[in-house]
Amino acid sequence: LVLMLRENALVSSIIRLYNLCMSQSQVLFSLQQIDSRLDQVNNRSLEIEKTLSTNIELEQAQARVAEAQKSLDSNIHDLHIAERHVQDQFVKIEQTEAALYGGKIRIPKELQDLQNEAIALKKHLVVLEDRQLDNMEKVEIAQEQLSNALNLLDNVNAAWIEQTAQLHNEQTQIQTLRIRLESERAAAISPISSDLLIVYENLRRQRNGVAVVRVSGKSCSACGTTLSPAILQSVQSSQTTIRCPTCSRILYSG
Repeated sequence: LVLMLRENALVSSIIRLYNLCMSQSQVLFSLQQIDSRLDQVNNRSLEIEKTLSTNIELEQAQARVAEAQKSLDSNIHDLHIAERHVQDQFVKIEQTEAALYGGKIRIPKELQDLQNEAIALKKHLVVLEDRQLDNMEKVEIAQEQLSNALNLLDNVNAAWIEQTAQLHNEQTQIQTLRIRLESERAAAISPISSDLLIVYENLRRQRNGVAVVRVSGKSCSACGTTLSPAILQSVQSSQTTIRCPTCSRILYSG
């Protein structure tokens, strides 16, 4: 860090000496380049912070796991109920057949009723066993869906860990770059008068961060306005700042 600060101080000194030999528009254009780079750096830093604050894909993967687990629990619950109904039906059949063949009942009508009841119970047992089988299949499907959701979550989480590591590393690099640029900016504004700096800052706010632009051919490179010969001559020769008659940005002919 000490070495970096020393290097920044050296760069700042060089910039100050260079700025003393430059026209006002040149100095402002140099400042504009630094500020534009700072804007890019700060915007990227905000993007990284926003990305790190939330991960929609990870949240969705976690939600899918929770939903799959909920579905599996529900299907297991239904299977247990179906199994209990089948078991209860077996008990009813056993009790009915025990009464039918136990020899205690001899009246033909009662025997016939028991016979019919046993047949009906066995028919319903088939229905209950089909339901049980259907619930078993649903449990298997739900288990597979949960397994898939967990695998997806593992993959998304692994990718997120890698991405966050890269973003934290980039943030560190951005912070280093920001310190250097801020040092360069401090050196760049040293020869600029306070009144001119206020004009520059106001233009930056009014013109989407761009206060100083190059002359491109015979036009303002920002708004495209064709500049008169007099303005073009003034931009090239004047030590004062010349502004675009349309967008009011400061013109630089370099």
